[in-house]
Amino acid sequence: MAVKATNSSLFVTLHRLLDVILPIASILILSTANESISTLSLMPIALGAIALNSFFSQLAGVYTEWRGRSFFASTRLVLSAWTLTLLSLMSGVLLLNTPSSSDALFWVEFYFLTLILLLFYRILIRVLLGQLRSKGIGNLNAIIVGNTQAGFTLGETLIRNAWLGFDIKGYVCETTHNESGNLKHLGKLTLLKEILASESVDVVFVCLKQKELEKLDQVLALLADHPVTVKFVPDLDNYNLMHSKVEIYQGTPVISLYDSPMTSRTAKLIKRTMDISGALLALALFLL
Repeated sequence: MAVKATNSSLFVTLHRLLDVILPIASILILSTANESISTLSLMPIALGAIALNSFFSQLAGVYTEWRGRSFFASTRLVLSAWTLTLLSLMSGVLLLNTPSSSDALFWVEFYFLTLILLLFYRILIRVLLGQLRSKGIGNLNAIIVGNTQAGFTLGETLIRNAWLGFDIKGYVCETTHNESGNLKHLGKLTLLKEILASESVDVVFVCLKQKELEKLDQVLALLADHPVTVKFVPDLDNYNLMHSKVEIYQGTPVISLYDSPMTSRTAKLIKRTMDISGALLALALFLL
């Protein structure tokens, strides 16, 4: 079974590439604006920032579960990762007494300039994609099969985030539902074949309730005869999925419903890193 991870897309690859380039770009801009700053001597700082930012961004989840995430939520994650990066980097650099390490103005400029660049390109990508999607360029026609709350929420999320490229035509189930919000009821499951043709469907989100899973084989068999992409949304409405995540064991996807923050290795590592970085920074400032 081949399962594509949520962070293995061209979109995420572009973000990773730009996140590598921008710290170097910030150093080049600062050294150009200030002749007293040597670009070559600050390259180790740029490389360290790249490595640490990549590490903290991965831990914070910047590159995962990005589909449908609001810009403000993305900003919070980027801000968290970049702040941890600078705190850790400053701690090491100040202790080693690297050139320009005692220049507080340099660190402030480097922090805010890089942060602005990191956020600016994310805004630019969303605006450009939104403009293209609004003109129908690259859009995929999609429908929702089923009437779970997860399906309706997914539909509303994709409608609000048009830059993701999905044109939600509506949902297919036996009856209309008040919980469907702005989604249009296209018809019953028995009319699915006709709906696929009339709506020129490219993507189908299967959102059947647990008690309706006996219909799943029938639906999948019908969809197999059409050139559509099929995505399955499990019915987990009765569970608290705020901290859920998908793990993959040798190609088998497993949904983790609960994860105690006290036993999470990632949370422990982040907390430990913050403690050490703060202690090193305080020690370095004390010794200066």
